[in-house]
Parts: sequence; structure tokens; C-alpha cells
Amino acid sequence: MVAACSAAPLTRVRCAFAGSILQLVTRRRAEARAGSSRLAVVARASALVAHGGTGIAELTDFARAALLRAEEFIFLERLEYLARGGRLSKAGAWLGDALGLAPVVSPFPDGARKVALLRNPEDRIKFACRQVKRAFATGSGRGYILAEYTDNRAWVEATLLSRLRECAPQAEIAAGPLSLTTGVHTGPGTWGVAMLADPHATTSPDPRKK
Repeated sequence: MVAACSAAPLTRVRCAFAGSILQLVTRRRAEARAGSSRLAVVARASALVAHGGTGIAELTDFARAALLRAEEFIFLERLEYLARGGRLSKAGAWLGDALGLAPVVSPFPDGARKVALLRNPEDRIKFACRQVKRAFATGSGRGYILAEYTDNRAWVEATLLSRLRECAPQAEIAAGPLSLTTGVHTGPGTWGVAMLADPHATTSPDPRKK
């Protein structure tokens, strides 16, 4: 949020509006089960709305709606680290790693859910691209995508970003680190995609339910 404020000629009042919205979203994080990367795309969108001179009431409504519509998909490389944290049995983790299967996890209001089980890196990229295309297929085609990395920043920046740009050419796409809280449970090799498509849309509050 600070970077967004300093990069544009925002007034102090508008920066304060954007900051207050970020605090609001953060306080509601437990309620919405929003990971930090979902918060990042919502904060980015809220900062730009504040830049346009929107009032605090409208900005608050925008941030609340955007938080419900933002999505995140986390792609694990190995199951070993889930087992170390007690989130999966050691036998299950060993079998999954032996078969080369790894889950795709997405946060929902009632907690994280496994939304897919994929075998190789290319399948994971294709799954991510399908989700991005679905989200950006309607409306303006604009929005925000954050590609998340752990120890694989070079791969994310060299390979994943270009694939995502093909899927959503009008979206603003950037790379950033996966949250430490998530990374400590998922381990090296994990990456993710957080996105907020068509931020000003007023359609379905949770696009994954379509």
C-alpha cells in the first residue's frame, strides 16, 4: 500500500483512506480466510480506487466486495512438509510424493480446500492458466494477478509470468514472495497465483462457485 501511495500523486487524505481500507481488510482476514496474497491484490485495487478520489464509504464497500471476489491457488511441490507440520500423515505424504502427486489448495471462507491433484509442473501451469482464463473471460478483462514464489523466484519470473500474461493480456501481473506462514507449511518449490479480476464488477461474490 505504501508503494502504491508513493508511486502516484495521491493526497495525504486519499492515502489515509487507502490505508484505512487495508486495516479494515486485515481485521476481517480471519472472517474471510484471506491469505496475504489475496490481501495484496485487494490492497492494490483499493489504493488505485482511492487515487481516483472515491469517498471512504464507497472505498470500504469496494474493498469488502473485492475481498470476497479475490482468489488464490497454491501449488505444492511435495507433501513431505505438510506431514512434518502434522497436516497430513507421513504414509500419505510418502505415497503422494512417490507417485508424483501434489495438491492445489485454495482458501475459502470455511478454510482451505484441495481443489485439484496434479502430477507434474506442466499440469500445474495449465491448471493455473485455466483458472486465470476463467476469471478474466468476462467483464473488462482487467484486474490484478500476483505470481507467488518460495525458493523458485527465477522460474516464476522467467516461465510462469509469461504464461499468465498469455492468459490475461490486459491484467496487471507481478511477482512476489509467498507468505512465510504458508511457506513454512508447504515447503520449497511451492508457488501460487492470487488474482482479482475485473475489480469493479458487481456479479457473483465468489467466482469459484460459478
